[in-house]
Amino acid sequence: MIYSSTMSATPLIISLGLLVGVTAALDCTQIPNNAIIPLSYTTIPAGATGLVEIPPNFNCVYNVKVPKMVYARVRLENGLKGYNDLITVQDQQGTYTRVSSRSPSVLNFYVFPNTTTTFQVVTKSVDMHSSFRMIVFYQPMYTETVTHLGNPDMKYFMLNDLQENSYKTPQTIISNEKVRDTSAPEAV
Repeated sequence: MIYSSTMSATPLIISLGLLVGVTAALDCTQIPNNAIIPLSYTTIPAGATGLVEIPPNFNCVYNVKVPKMVYARVRLENGLKGYNDLITVQDQQGTYTRVSSRSPSVLNFYVFPNTTTTFQVVTKSVDMHSSFRMIVFYQPMYTETVTHLGNPDMKYFMLNDLQENSYKTPQTIISNEKVRDTSAPEAV
């Protein structure tokens, strides 16, 4: 490197230090097993208090794994700006969700007990100043609620009641009858 008498190396060193710091935060560090504690949360990248900028040519798969009797709520904060920048989420059943700059700024995912969901973060060669953060909250599974539908007075069950009345805890519905799903389009 050539320096003139008016050129200072200090801004270059500070800029390089900042770049190394950002890259170190995005080194594919996984959530350690000892950080998976019910009723606590962790962030990806580790310790992030806000969106973290992703450098160009970044490709990392973050694994969110959950032990038995615990599930995780993952809040993905999407700051992707590049057209080709992408976060691909794959759950245990093989379902893919692709998050891009056109996706909402906040997306929520659930990781069920004894499974792993992967979040692959990819940026291309052009630095578009894309960013992201994930907040992973571990929730204990309490004793499941069991509803018996064998009662002759109860011929149907509204699926929406599961979400509204369950406080997001697992539900089990038991019935001797065949399951039938009747859907109607929304009124226009």
